[in-house]
This record gives sequence, C-alpha cells and structure tokens, in this order.
Amino acid sequence: MRKIFLLCLLSFILLISCQKQAFDASKLQEPYLMVSHLKSSALTFIDLDKNEIMFSKDIRYQLTDLVSIKNGKVVATSRSEKHIFLIDLNIGTIEPIVKVNSGLTGIHYDYLSNLLFVADSTDNQIHIIDLHQNAIVNSVATGKFPTSFESLDQDIYVLNGESNDITVIGGDTYEEIQTFSVIERPAGMIIDNDILWVGGHGPYGKLNREIIGYDPHTGQQLKKIEVGLMPVAFWTVPSSRYLYVLCHGDHALYKVDKKTNEVTDVVAVGENPNFIWGNQGQIFVSSLDGNKVSIIDKERFQLITEVDVPAGPYSIIEEVF
Repeated sequence: MRKIFLLCLLSFILLISCQKQAFDASKLQEPYLMVSHLKSSALTFIDLDKNEIMFSKDIRYQLTDLVSIKNGKVVATSRSEKHIFLIDLNIGTIEPIVKVNSGLTGIHYDYLSNLLFVADSTDNQIHIIDLHQNAIVNSVATGKFPTSFESLDQDIYVLNGESNDITVIGGDTYEEIQTFSVIERPAGMIIDNDILWVGGHGPYGKLNREIIGYDPHTGQQLKKIEVGLMPVAFWTVPSSRYLYVLCHGDHALYKVDKKTNEVTDVVAVGENPNFIWGNQGQIFVSSLDGNKVSIIDKERFQLITEVDVPAGPYSIIEEVF
C-alpha cells in the first residue's frame, strides 16, 4: 500500500507540474519588460513608465530563455524541465506545449516559417519545432553544450560553450554546413554588419578581456577589442554606431565605437550580470547574483535606476503591442 500511495503521489505531482497556469494579464500596462529567473520559479513584469515591478508570478518553473513570437505570445525554455512553454500575454497563461529534453538553453524563432530552434545542451543537438503543429520536425547535431543562436542570410549559427566552436546550420537544408573554432569557453555572440562577435571566459588561469570578431562565412578572425573582464553578452542594432558589451567579471557594461574599435564609456551594473536587452532609448541588464535589473539611459550612458527583483534574474524581453 505504501508503494501504491507513493506512486499515486508522484503521479499527482507530475500532473500538477504540467498543468496550465494563469496570471492576471489585466495588470500588464505596456511598455513593460518580462524577466525570467534561474534561481527562483518566478516570472517578473516591470513597468517601463514607472521603472518599477508591476507584479511577479510564481510559475513553478525556472525559465532560461524567452523569445517573442506572434500575437502577444512568448516561448520559453527551462534547463530543469523537459518541455518548452508557451506564455500567452493576452489572456495570462503559461503552459508546456512540446516535450523535448532537460538542459534546454537558448532559443531562436524564425517569423516567416514559424519554426523554433531550441538548444539541447544535454544531447548536444538543435531541435527544430514547428509551432503550427507543436512538434519536433528535425534535430541537428552540434558541438558540445550549445547555448545561443544568431542568424545570417537564413543560416543559423550555434555557439557551443564546451567544444569552443560554432556550428553553422544551412537555412535551406537544416543540416550542418560548417564548423569553426572560437575563443576558449565562449559566451555571448552577435552578428553585426557581417562580423560575428564572440565573447567568453577564456582559458583557465588567464581570464579573457577581449571580444573577437570573425568572418561568419569563413570563420577567419578579423578583429580583437579589449573590453572588461569576461564579456558574455552583446546588444546593438545595425544602424547604431555603438556595440554594447556586458562583462560579468567586473560587473560593467562597455560602450564600444564600431568605427574606431575602442571603448568610449563604461557604466557599473549589478553583481554578475549575464543578460542585456535594449530599445531606442534605454538598455536593460539583469544581474544574476545582484537580483536587480539595471535601467540605463542609452544616450547619456548613465544608470537611471536599479529595480530589485526575485532571485536570479536572467533573460529579458520587452513587450510593446
């Protein structure tokens, strides 16, 4: 009887953990930020007019990455859960939609095809999910521990954090077409004006202070720029003169002039920052150990305020309908 009871209890817990959850979408006043958390099972919403939390919802999952798709909906991954999740901001729900694997990290969404690319760091694969069917339609082997994506001319670039390389997946065949080596223990990647920038921690015993620019077509190293300690994330837009580089080793955001390849300014942020997001007037940084979201005026490059949030803030997206 005891075994039967325990099995029933386990089944009940698993059932509860996979149910749709609700939150009060009427509280959302755009524009706002949505923040995932790696150290707490929270989803936090920040009012960008008041620069304060609207509310934070306990969702029973520790979400990793977030990506906006169509019609006010967001897809999220979790390193601990085996599903990807759909967040509907119109009606205020979050639910698991496709079972994939544990150890899911980065995600990339292709608007035209409605395909979602999910990095599986457990099996070292990229899973391609058709969001019309909510089903995996293909999987592609990568290097060890895939973490993040970029795209160029329909090809998908996957950064592999433990094999120190990039896997390029062809946008027409969805097969590997190229692999090239990058810095040791890489973290953070962005393609800007036909340069693929990569940051990272560098080799053990000699921590990295540079971002390195590669030719995305050949993998040839083109540029090096010295920034702060352990650059791990980037943000820019092609029309901007500046590239913003987040360094979690010295808890700072660096402003790099793309024309001169020099750092022009630095602003301090919270402890152990890992994620950056920006818009026309502001830049947002989450600090994993500082439990803050820093809001920075982009033009003056000065800290406006820091918003205290639940433990372990990570991924950020901005929603403006």
